[in-house]
Amino acid sequence: MQTQKLQWIPPEGGAARTITVTISAPEPQGEMFAAVVDITGFDEPCTKRIYGADAEQAAELASKTVPALLDLRARGGALIPLD
Repeated sequence: MQTQKLQWIPPEGGAARTITVTISAPEPQGEMFAAVVDITGFDEPCTKRIYGADAEQAAELASKTVPALLDLRARGGALIPLD
């Protein structure tokens, strides 16, 4: 499991928030593997299951998906790594 914390500064101003991104270790899902991406700290939490042909591919695809998920939720605000 990988976890990263970021500080989000909303684009409209207001208090900064701590955003937590967690990617689970891939687990078998039928003939595929899936890694779960959890993002908390925004108004609504986000959980996505990312599938791959094997554990390595599922982990890689999950890592590559996180920036797009964060960008959608940040709505143009600043994200600053805390770790």
